[in-house]
Amino acid sequence: TVIKDGFHGDTSRMFYVGEPSIQARRFQLTANPIGEPCQVDSHTEGEQDFPDVALDARGNFVVAWQSDTSPGPDADAASVQARRHSAAGTPDSVQFQVNTYTTTAQEVPAVASDPLGDFVVAWSGYGSAGTDTDSSSIQAQRFDSAGVPQGGQFQANTYTTSTQAYPSVAMDSNGDFVSAWQS
Repeated sequence: TVIKDGFHGDTSRMFYVGEPSIQARRFQLTANPIGEPCQVDSHTEGEQDFPDVALDARGNFVVAWQSDTSPGPDADAASVQARRHSAAGTPDSVQFQVNTYTTTAQEVPAVASDPLGDFVVAWSGYGSAGTDTDSSSIQAQRFDSAGVPQGGQFQANTYTTSTQAYPSVAMDSNGDFVSAWQS
């Protein structure tokens, strides 16, 4: 899967040898590449899918994605993973698990960052630590610029009948954020 300024490449026409991984490449405003592509995920077992990327004001970025096999504590089903990178494209952290609720699948993340690098990740959770246990819910977790969780995982949706899925998230310069999703 290809990441460019938050755009997900069309994977329906891509050919994979083995399992897909998460790759990133930085670009100038003129669309000229900066440096070489880099591999984001360090856990290469199983499929790594549905990446999303967010930039801060200095060009540092965080990538979140769905991992069908988890290097973290979520061995039940798919988990949400993330990794921070410097503006130079070098990893600023190890790959880490975003979701703390680990029963059933946690899928299709979206990530947003404020100018200082604080970020939030939202995703579809099948099973919930919150009140939505009907089908899937929208779960989220906030992080500071060092990747430290701020508070716990929480449920974004209040309507709990049927499926809540495919979140999108945006964050302003004060760290306030909004999430939208399909209901």
